[in-house]
Amino acid sequence: RWYSTSSGNPAVAAGTTGWAFYEGTKFTVSDPAMKVAMPVFQVAAAGSGTALLDDIVVKEYNPNGQFVRDVLTLNPTTADDWYFWSQNNTGSLTVAPEGRADGRSLAISGTTGDANVGAYTKRFVPKQGYGYQISGWLKGTNLPATATAKLRLDFETTASPVLARDKSYLASAIKPAVDWGKKNNVPMYSGEFGVGRPCFQNGKG
Repeated sequence: RWYSTSSGNPAVAAGTTGWAFYEGTKFTVSDPAMKVAMPVFQVAAAGSGTALLDDIVVKEYNPNGQFVRDVLTLNPTTADDWYFWSQNNTGSLTVAPEGRADGRSLAISGTTGDANVGAYTKRFVPKQGYGYQISGWLKGTNLPATATAKLRLDFETTASPVLARDKSYLASAIKPAVDWGKKNNVPMYSGEFGVGRPCFQNGKG
């Protein structure tokens, strides 16, 4: 479930602006309840204006402040991996026919309250004591002065173990059924659980 968010990232200026790189502030993860993180584009109170998002990067820094790696590099050309949320059910997410480099970007418009899009399929596990910085290319069209358009990291928490989609996760997911079968001496067939040939092609492992 949603737990908290990073803060302090710069927002797009009001009015109409061109593409610009907005470098985020480093946010240190110091709460064990922050189990999972994901990139989010907040566009609150855009009104009749539009905020656009293109190439994103999430960087990781060790406790000494040294750069470790790029956790994520995203070039959104489709809305498939993004979930739109609006506090009062206003606004929409679309794919704009313009971008910083490739003619595609995400666009949010028409929001009258708090709203955002989150990349739920791009979650990652943050490390305690490490710093994370989300930056990206943003643009505004006719944004009112009351609008807030900026990148941030959202953190989710859970009482369950956080597992990657690997053999350990598959074993954990199937274990309750296997244990029940053994306990009740029932033959079991485990079939349609989402692993097919494409899962192992192109270096997916």
